[in-house]
Amino acid sequence: WFTTWDDHEVEDNWAGFQPGDWGDLDPYAFQLRRAAAFQAYFEHMPLRPRPGTRLYRDVAFGDLANVFILDTRQYRTPQPCGDPFPSAPECPALYYDTNSMTGPAQEAWLLSGLERSTARWNVLAQQTIFAQYDYGFGGHAQHNMDQWDGYRAQRARLLNFIADNRPANPMVLTGDWHSFWANDIKADFADPASPTLATEYVGSSISSTCTWHELVSDKLDQNPHVRFFDGERRGYIRTTVTPGLWQADYQAVSDPFQADVGSVRIETLRAFVTEDGRPGVQDA
Repeated sequence: WFTTWDDHEVEDNWAGFQPGDWGDLDPYAFQLRRAAAFQAYFEHMPLRPRPGTRLYRDVAFGDLANVFILDTRQYRTPQPCGDPFPSAPECPALYYDTNSMTGPAQEAWLLSGLERSTARWNVLAQQTIFAQYDYGFGGHAQHNMDQWDGYRAQRARLLNFIADNRPANPMVLTGDWHSFWANDIKADFADPASPTLATEYVGSSISSTCTWHELVSDKLDQNPHVRFFDGERRGYIRTTVTPGLWQADYQAVSDPFQADVGSVRIETLRAFVTEDGRPGVQDA
């Protein structure tokens, strides 16, 4: 197990020392809740003892893969443009360079690690969807501000670093959105013909439903870099990694609420691959 947290270990969509828009706590009460949640997490999760509450770290699988496990909650700045669900119109604050998912120390650690890495695959294991997704209509863009769309200056810095330094096979593994996705990470999401710099595979929830899946499905045609989406099935991604190929099998269970394991079927919903040296999603 390589564990890291997202929001619901503390409160929905919390950011740094700020409670989420859905919460009803004042900032001091939220800090007490956050401290208690951190204590419970470190006491009950399979983690080695460590000083403080730092969770971001990297794990090497020989020269095959280097996995950078991120913490995009504890150090992030508040969501710009507010945090309505599932999306908000763009606002001037969206373009501030100071907006950060990770905080400056973790960003510097990640870029340094990618620069030094000699692994065949470089993996960002992190929380919220990295690819852009436009929920807007009539030419007026709208984005989920709790995801990387709300922190586009930092995402641009990371993509520019990947384009300039070419770490081998950047992969992004994501959760959070209760749904399966497979995304091409583009140099410019507004231009479908721009280079694909990385690949993102998003795992569904184990049991939580995705009641907003139709809101996503309705906008797929204006987000062509999203190669696959399914918000109706629950499950996980089974990944097989070799020097030449990354394969992601999207495993779906027949009934996530069935306690009798013997009566539950598991099927491969879709299977995708990413080839060594060729970023992007391909059908297996």
